[in-house]
Amino acid sequence: MKKVSKLLAVVMAFSIMVALNVAVFATTTKTDGTKANVVNGGETVKINVLTGNENDVLNAYKVVETIYDKDTNTINRNFTATFEQFTAANTEYKTMTVDDYVKLNETKLKEVLGKFASYVRTNSVNPEYVSTNISNEEKAEFEAVAMGQYIIVGSGNTNGAYIYQAVTAEVEPFVENDEYKIYEQYSVKMKVSKPTVEKNIINGTATDGNRQTASVGDVITYKLSAAVPVYPKGATDTTLYIGDELSEGLTIDINSIVVKGENGENSKGLINGNEYTVKHEGQKFYVDFNYGKIKTYTTVTVEYKATLNEKAKVGTAVGNENIVNYVYKNSPFDGTTYNSENTDRPTQNTPGFGNDDDKKIVYTFGVAIEKIDKDNNAVKLKNAKFKLYDNKECKGDAIKEIVTNENGIASFEGLKAGKYYLVETMAPSGYKKLLEPIEIVVNAASGIYTITADKTEITTDIEKENGYKKVTVENKKGATLPTAGGMGTALFVAGGLIIMLGAATGVYVIRRKTVKER
Repeated sequence: MKKVSKLLAVVMAFSIMVALNVAVFATTTKTDGTKANVVNGGETVKINVLTGNENDVLNAYKVVETIYDKDTNTINRNFTATFEQFTAANTEYKTMTVDDYVKLNETKLKEVLGKFASYVRTNSVNPEYVSTNISNEEKAEFEAVAMGQYIIVGSGNTNGAYIYQAVTAEVEPFVENDEYKIYEQYSVKMKVSKPTVEKNIINGTATDGNRQTASVGDVITYKLSAAVPVYPKGATDTTLYIGDELSEGLTIDINSIVVKGENGENSKGLINGNEYTVKHEGQKFYVDFNYGKIKTYTTVTVEYKATLNEKAKVGTAVGNENIVNYVYKNSPFDGTTYNSENTDRPTQNTPGFGNDDDKKIVYTFGVAIEKIDKDNNAVKLKNAKFKLYDNKECKGDAIKEIVTNENGIASFEGLKAGKYYLVETMAPSGYKKLLEPIEIVVNAASGIYTITADKTEITTDIEKENGYKKVTVENKKGATLPTAGGMGTALFVAGGLIIMLGAATGVYVIRRKTVKER
């Protein structure tokens, strides 16, 4: 092999440095522990790509060919045939040469290579190399890669996958001891973003341990916070939307939706029909974002109100769920952006789309009343009326009024955790009414009973998740005044009354006689 002079080596090294460090998205470095071999022409290397999501696919498309001429001991660079076809199809780049290319600044380079990435995907160009699956170590590999510059484009194929920025990888020789050398392995780190979403309840519930509880009729305010992704330059599909689904126990106020864009502490209301659109479908609603209008924000938020309704599920076995899905395109050079007016909405299960989700559950409880005879518990009392209050004074409007059925059963559903006060407003016929309210504590820990669907009986051997607080209310008979003694006593009382009546009559006669004598 011919040796290059030290001066020539310095010049070449500088030229290569310019070509590498100007025309790049990412800096390719040698892999730790790898060795360098003398270039003889035809060498191939391994490229280790760091950061990724398992089962995603990375494709490498060659932009610049780097060729070593052994006879002249020189390095030559040319555009690939694919890149030349791309520039020929683009008026702005039609006359661009390799020398022009290496002089591009980073902003312009991202624009060019972003459009190139879109070109190869739109035209189904076969990549020079396809990575092996990204492992749990978040690393992918390209094997037997020839010298040159490549653009690496990610295709996310799993839910929750990253959005990959198009990055470049350079496999370029360097000069050492007057010889061209190349490392056996190189590393490049992908630039990625992974959109996330968080759902919170900010008003309208009462806390019960780690649960949020509400009563039927309560208005609950939800807030969704989503990180805005970074789509690469030239992306053709920037689909991005929030889909929120409410259980049947929650009724959304669609007019309460407020969408904002945030950068740290700075917040700005977004305009419906411009920066986003809302679509309402039964128990679901969607907020479709116009990525070009919101990409300058780090976060978008959606606040809305929903009311717990009569269909709410009682207890903690299921609760009343509210689930948000944040759907985004993770293969942004494939296809075009979804239009919310279309019917075929992509979902988190659609190939090429990723997803993040979160949910909140609102719980509600009940009070089950069993009305019985105090002296004979087997006797169930019907037609007892009760009112339930949430204040100790039992003033104002009652939460609800109920009447016990033939089995002595009645119930209140849809109560948030807290203290309540049960007032008997009418006792069953022949029984005394309760004089004082009954205090009831309702929460997940105390809700250990359930009632049958037709409210005919109370079951007491059910798990806590069923959510009813059982209250047994006893009544005593009390329609007749109590008496003491037997028949003799009764006759004595009757005789006394007769004597008193006779005395009164005698007094009356004497007085009338006295009046006449005057």
